Amino acid sequence: MEVGPKVSGEAVIEKLKDDGDFDKLRLKIIRKLKDNVFSFSYFISFLISSVS
Repeated sequence: MEVGPKVSGEAVIEKLKDDGDFDKLRLKIIRKLKDNVFSFSYFISFLISSVS
């Protein structure tokens, strides 16, 4: 099995940026974070209302 040259992280990011996949990945991550924040805030409000 042959091992190719080592690829740097910067080279990978540049390739992703060139392909447009970087923006898609960034948007997917942002959407997941927003969904998690919404779910967390809903859960907290549910807990607060159940204690009252």
